[in-house]
Amino acid sequence: MKELIDIKKACAFYVSDEHLSVMIIPYISKQIKNNNEVITFLENDLEKNIKIILSKLLLDEKEKEKIKKINWKKNNEGNIELIINNLLLQNTKINIFIKGSKKYIEKINYELKLVLKKHKEKHKEIIIIDCYDTENGEKYIKKIIEEHDIILNTAGLKNIEEIFEKKENKKCPII
Repeated sequence: MKELIDIKKACAFYVSDEHLSVMIIPYISKQIKNNNEVITFLENDLEKNIKIILSKLLLDEKEKEKIKKINWKKNNEGNIELIINNLLLQNTKINIFIKGSKKYIEKINYELKLVLKKHKEKHKEIIIIDCYDTENGEKYIKKIIEEHDIILNTAGLKNIEEIFEKKENKKCPII
């Protein structure tokens, strides 16, 4: 059976929750304008930071409200299958932000992989963006970069080769 789900793996690095919020809001705003879905799996809340950053940005109020409606609270990852099943019914691109410790990110990715394997027949574009705190993951940064093909920074999604040189031009496996 041909797999129709196109999964892209991206990573992002941040030094504080405020930095992450500033970095992701422009990307999320663009996704919302394109009627794409944005969901989060967060090990800790970002709601306060998102609201503070949004209050300082010159965005349309409707756009700000749509961004605020995204679940920025610590998520119950036990609902992954239900959340993904509901999103797969919609005809939109799905952006999944995972923020937390390396262990948390690996756990959520593993669970996503299990759920998405059940839906190979669905035609969907999914971007999974793993967000790593540089303070807690410095020793893993090189390995993380090698495991991803795309990076999200303040300029948006970029191929890793545009920002860093990879030692091998070998494509990393999805998830």
